[in-house]
Amino acid sequence: MSYNGYRISPALSFGGIRYVKSSLIEWASVIPANTTLVISAGLSQSDAVQPGSYSVCTRDQAIPGLFGRNVTNQYLWLKQEMTSEVHGTTPRLDILIVTINGESYVQTGRAFQRLFRGIVGGWDLSGDNQAKITLTNEMVLWNKEPLRIQSTACPWAYKGTECSYSGPMGPCDKSYEACQLRGNEAQFGGDRFLAAAMTKELWWGRTRNYMGT
Repeated sequence: MSYNGYRISPALSFGGIRYVKSSLIEWASVIPANTTLVISAGLSQSDAVQPGSYSVCTRDQAIPGLFGRNVTNQYLWLKQEMTSEVHGTTPRLDILIVTINGESYVQTGRAFQRLFRGIVGGWDLSGDNQAKITLTNEMVLWNKEPLRIQSTACPWAYKGTECSYSGPMGPCDKSYEACQLRGNEAQFGGDRFLAAAMTKELWWGRTRNYMGT
């Protein structure tokens, strides 16, 4: 005989978040033999009306369907479904943490409480009453290399998708002038003012007074 049941957590408001840049769902559980625990997520436009459908989540992974989504005036719902093939034996969910755009919420009883603003570097449960959570400074996100280096030359493949030129002219030297000859300057992908800017003295955050005319 199979035993099953589910629990739906109260809706979590996205607050002032408009677009989801990152998400993470984490949990700790005890799953005895012949039992299962499935956690799913869904969105609705009300904190009183459940979503029409849920998507199954994977522990320590992004929440399905959230990346890049506009969540203005929407709510996140989480469903926990449990099954057991053994009478009197059930799985146990100890902690559930949701992180959206670097801001974390932990489920406590029948609500989600803001845990902190930052990044969960990791966590561990020891015993029944202790949890160790490692917090990571948001400044680590600044230690990144740019995905694109600005150049005076066009980066697009000649006659490729971004270039879009399909005329009869021969090879292109990737300069803005070459785009002009082809009437294709609107698709130029380089920074044609970069060379001129390199020779200029820039004064950031203050005004320089010049004497005379």
